[in-house]
Amino acid sequence: MRKALSSIVDHAYDRWDISRIQATTDLDNHASIGLLRSLGFIEEGIMRQGGTGKTHFTTFVFFP
Repeated sequence: MRKALSSIVDHAYDRWDISRIQATTDLDNHASIGLLRSLGFIEEGIMRQGGTGKTHFTTFVFFP
């Protein structure tokens, strides 16, 4: 997963003239948070009860 996401991020910056890529993940998804940090994403904020799961509200972490 890391290699694929790294390739996508590199391609986006190199070919599409963009200035920002953003990702969100569940606050409890430590694997995704670690992956995003390893690719240089920096946590910018937390949205409490920002979405709903099947039985509860979900808290998201934003990585722009």
